Amino acid sequence: MSLRARILLGMGAIVALLVVAGFGVFRAQAATLLGQVDVRLESLRQPALAAAAAVPADPTNIRGRRTLDGLYVGRVTTSGELVTTLAVDAGPDAKPVLDLPIAYGVPATVATIGGDGARMRVIAYAAPGREVAVIGQPLNDIDGALTQLARNLLLMAALLLAVIAIVTWWVMRLGVGPITQVAAVARAVRAGDREQRVPDFPAGTEAQELGQSFNVLVDSNIAAEARLRQFVADASHELRTPLATLTGYTSLHAAGGLTTDEAVGDAMRRIRQEAQRMNSLVDDLLLLAEADRGLEPRREPVDLVPVVAGLVADARVLSPSRVIGLELPASAVVTGDSDRLTQIVGILLDNARKHTPEGSPIEVRIGVTSANWRVEVVDHGPGLQAADAAHVFDRFYRAESARTRATGGSGLGLAIASALVTAHAGRIGVQSPPGGGSIFWVELPAADPH
Repeated sequence: MSLRARILLGMGAIVALLVVAGFGVFRAQAATLLGQVDVRLESLRQPALAAAAAVPADPTNIRGRRTLDGLYVGRVTTSGELVTTLAVDAGPDAKPVLDLPIAYGVPATVATIGGDGARMRVIAYAAPGREVAVIGQPLNDIDGALTQLARNLLLMAALLLAVIAIVTWWVMRLGVGPITQVAAVARAVRAGDREQRVPDFPAGTEAQELGQSFNVLVDSNIAAEARLRQFVADASHELRTPLATLTGYTSLHAAGGLTTDEAVGDAMRRIRQEAQRMNSLVDDLLLLAEADRGLEPRREPVDLVPVVAGLVADARVLSPSRVIGLELPASAVVTGDSDRLTQIVGILLDNARKHTPEGSPIEVRIGVTSANWRVEVVDHGPGLQAADAAHVFDRFYRAESARTRATGGSGLGLAIASALVTAHAGRIGVQSPPGGGSIFWVELPAADPH
């Protein structure tokens, strides 16, 4: 069942409930008013018998005359004739129409004749001489009150129906209508019309949030597909060069172009280098794919101080012409995978060595920020433009100036570092202040108080 049908069915149920409630109120009020009349009639038995016995005497001399004001009193003779003793204000000739020989021992509502035609509530009592005393009260006031109550209930019902109709229209317009429009745009996007977007809905409504969220989702999916296509293109491009090298050397060998042992050895060396390059690239891609599925590193205490100190010592050996400064606390214990944490810091340090001029200094330091240990790798190279800094952790991304394929990178190192930091519940970022240089930093939750 559609939402529109559910809303209409719910509103219909509310209307039906209101009708039943109104009818119940009317019937309850009618029963209450008739009950009050019945109580009065039943309490006037003795005055009614006295009044009935007074005929044809003067009714003004009847004992309890005042208690019978506004009531009809009569007597049914043994011959079945109804004789009026006390007439009602509706007319001296007004009398109830009795369906004899019904006893009327309990109050009953009957029609009248000889008056204004109002209904009458009557009850009969046995009188001396096998006659029956009849007492009744006209229902003019009660019928008038019930008529006015019915009018009021109908008026309230009309107002409630109008309100329900307005609310239903409002809900349909602000609730069901936007959902229908979103569904239509979703079908159009699925059919290939990527330019379709949900229009703006009234501000401050859930419909506005739904439309904006849907548009963001569509844009995100399109951007993700674009990144995926770019990722595949970049991966293919990275693999094309080593594959071309392998194909070239194998074709050259098959054609008999490698005529000396020296040429064969050089070819095998180049094939081995390109195979290792492809293997490294595939390993990086597999690591990123594992991170996308939710990488779960080991959870054990790791002191970052010896990790960073060892990596800096290696870098000093690899770049003896550089001054690589080191600032370390006594200890900096975090929870994680020692190998992965070493890989993270190694990527940042290797990035600083490869993409800055030979001989420029590098500083590595560990500091404290709130409940985190912060590792910073500071270089004094050309720095990053704002556009490059925003994408430097994207896969296969390279800046146009310093960070190019000529430096030997595949554009996956920082992306891997970012994925590993996220798996360790940490944060990674870069700052490139005016004047050059970059600060790559990593923050990891501390496992020890400091």
